[in-house]
This record gives sequence, structure tokens and C-alpha cells, in this order.
Amino acid sequence: MLFRSFREERIDPTPLARACLATVIPLVGEKPIEVRFVPPATTGLMCGDPVRVRQILLNLLSNAVKFTDRGSVTLELVWGDDCVNFRVSDTGIGIDPEQFDVLFEEFRQVASGDDRRYGGTGLGLALSRRMARAMGGDIAVTSCVGQQSIFTLTMPAVAPRAPGAAHAA
Repeated sequence: MLFRSFREERIDPTPLARACLATVIPLVGEKPIEVRFVPPATTGLMCGDPVRVRQILLNLLSNAVKFTDRGSVTLELVWGDDCVNFRVSDTGIGIDPEQFDVLFEEFRQVASGDDRRYGGTGLGLALSRRMARAMGGDIAVTSCVGQQSIFTLTMPAVAPRAPGAAHAA
């Protein structure tokens, strides 16, 4: 198996998300892009390997910046009943829904006219999804060509809590 060396830890996703955003801000360069973070309404802990989750988020965020020439890239954290969702949305070139499956195949890239100018090997999303699934999570995508893409990394939760509630360790 490719990903045997996962560590399963309890992770607070908010500081992890903020650190990933701080890492990708320099990639914006001179582009007129606003990078935003929307914190969760509740807090809690998730399960996963912090190094691998960071790797996945950095891939999703750097792709969002790469394929967005203007507008915004947003990372939003949303708690579900038994999971936390990291939603990376952008106002970039978008993806034809008929090509969603190709996105997650190794060495494959979606074809849409001049997108070869963006480069890449076609491995990032495939490996990110494999890592997410190996940790009990997944990655999903929705998009509208020419308007936006939203990639959602879902990871298992330990237990979300209401604001102000104490963590049980």
C-alpha cells in the first residue's frame, strides 16, 4: 500500500487551515485575488495525519490560486454530524462536470483550450484523494465552467463542540 505510514491523531482543524492559507498567500503574487478564511461556527477535533491533511489542503489551495486570475480563493470549515469539511472555493476557470472523474486519475488533466499554460503532472488531486480515503475521508468537487470550483475535503471528526464548551481529551 502506498500510504502505510499514516499517524492517526486528534487535530484541531482551525489552526491547521490558517497555517495552510498563510503558506499559499505568497503564490498569489501580483494577481488581484483575495484569500479568505471562514472559520467554523463550532469547534472540535478531527482524526487524521496532520502532515497528510496539510499536504492535501496545500494542494487544493495552490490549485485554486493557480487556476484563478482574479477574484477570490476561500477556505471554509464546516462541521457535519461526524465530520469536518474543508471547502476550498475559487472564482477561477471552472471545470466541466463531465470531466470530474478525470480530475482524480493519475497523470490525467482536464482539457479545455489554453489550460496547458497552467502545467502540472496530473498527480496532485489523484494522490490527495487517495490519502484522504486512506484516512477515512474523501474529496468531492462541484464546478461551473468560467465561474468557480469548490473542492471539499471531508475528514472524520472526533467530536464537534459548541462555542465555549470545554474539550474532552
